[in-house]
Amino acid sequence: MNNFVLLYDCPLETCDKMWLYEELKKYGNVKLISTGVSKTYFRISRMFPKFKLGVIIVKILILIQIFKAIFNSNKDDIIVTWSIEQGLTLNSICQLLKIKRKKIISFCWLSLPKRKTTFKKMKKCLENENFIPVINNSELEQKFIKLYNLSKWNGIYLPDVYDENDKWLKPIYPTHSQYVFGGGLIIETGIQY
Repeated sequence: MNNFVLLYDCPLETCDKMWLYEELKKYGNVKLISTGVSKTYFRISRMFPKFKLGVIIVKILILIQIFKAIFNSNKDDIIVTWSIEQGLTLNSICQLLKIKRKKIISFCWLSLPKRKTTFKKMKKCLENENFIPVINNSELEQKFIKLYNLSKWNGIYLPDVYDENDKWLKPIYPTHSQYVFGGGLIIETGIQY
């Protein structure tokens, strides 16, 4: 049985992504690690745009959340992060402190890096065989492989539930199947971990 440690980027009381928690419970025990605040990281980061104070506050909260996850897990556990920033930071800390975890799964890898520092963090993640990025665009896989000259891709592709060609972005999934929208990602129930 797997043990999962799950980090969201929003307060658990208002989290609209609890489907991931419910799915993971089917495959093992799940510990939720709270952000400790009453707003989403996205909203906090936008609170003080002039001084970028919101971004600094979010980085500190992510560090606190990651250290909680590390202290509440062991080497046989799988840590799942909802945001790319959590995944990048977790991988960096684990590598720096030589902390081993069975897997690190990081959702919302939606684009290639835009900054040099992000490029370096992503490279370290993608070279880590225990790190699994989750992408929602199948073309990103080849772009990451080419950009980082990877010999192996550890990522998972989960297609977007909405058809971008539809003017009103209506769901395209069949009614007889069970799918869950996940902020640009979809999971068909029954995925094995």
